Amino acid sequence: HIKDGDLVKAFDPWNSVWRDYSGPYPGRSFQGPGLFENFTGGSNTENIWWSGEDPNIPPFAAAAAFLTSNATRRALHIGSLKMGMVDQYHIMIMSGDCMNSSRPFIEHILQQDKYKVLLYSGAWDGVLGAAVSEPLYASLDWPGKATFNAEARAPYKVAKDDVQVAGFARDVTVGGSRLVRVVVRRAGHILPADQPRVARDMIERFALGGSYQEGRHQDKSEL
Repeated sequence: HIKDGDLVKAFDPWNSVWRDYSGPYPGRSFQGPGLFENFTGGSNTENIWWSGEDPNIPPFAAAAAFLTSNATRRALHIGSLKMGMVDQYHIMIMSGDCMNSSRPFIEHILQQDKYKVLLYSGAWDGVLGAAVSEPLYASLDWPGKATFNAEARAPYKVAKDDVQVAGFARDVTVGGSRLVRVVVRRAGHILPADQPRVARDMIERFALGGSYQEGRHQDKSEL
């Protein structure tokens, strides 16, 4: 279907494996569990460590309460503007965006020779984790492709005295482009919920130009 340009029809075979979306859409060919659950017995495709819901992720009701609070409304300058629910996933399916590749957009950014790009995954993310994304990143067409693919991943710790390795990182700068690839251990699709300390450190290092090959001198265990 993808080769034929029918990105809407392409969604159903993919969804029949992961059952990432349970709502109606054109061409739905299955009911009940997807292939992943039938094979593994677990229904959580975003964190394979958990068979059911990830207890680290707050309920959506908590997010809705935060977004509609008076403090958030003031911060966003929206006053009494009415908020409602939108099935964004269904829109992505019907527009074809869900099955469209982001590869040309990543390549375009890297080819500008002036931007930094951080690509990260939770090691326990089944649906969009390291196993399915590494082939894409290895094939990206940009001036640093050969250098990036030759670079060995290095253990990454938040603090130098941490016993546990936070993850593994590759960090390559070619010309004005920097590509950082991080896989975080003990984390799923919603990485900041599973490993908030690591997520904050990872983003701070990227934004501030720090290295991932050495732990910070100061302990950030309070994060």
